[in-house]
Amino acid sequence: MQLYVIGVSPEGPCKIGVAANPKKRLKEIQTGNQEVLSLYHVEPLGIRAKSVERVIHRLLSEHRTSAQNEWFGVHSD
Repeated sequence: MQLYVIGVSPEGPCKIGVAANPKKRLKEIQTGNQEVLSLYHVEPLGIRAKSVERVIHRLLSEHRTSAQNEWFGVHSD
């Protein structure tokens, strides 16, 4: 499994998730999104991917774009 970051821009909003094939996942997400999305990062983590995803979601919880989703308003300073 691979951890991925997909978004409208590197500053967000970005979806942080896990998939076996992040490029395929990008196409699936793009279907329901009006804005052009890009795959910004892929990290092959194997069986650890879901655990790492949960930690990242927890650390970024205050930046969620809405409750109970995997989209975050993140940016670099």
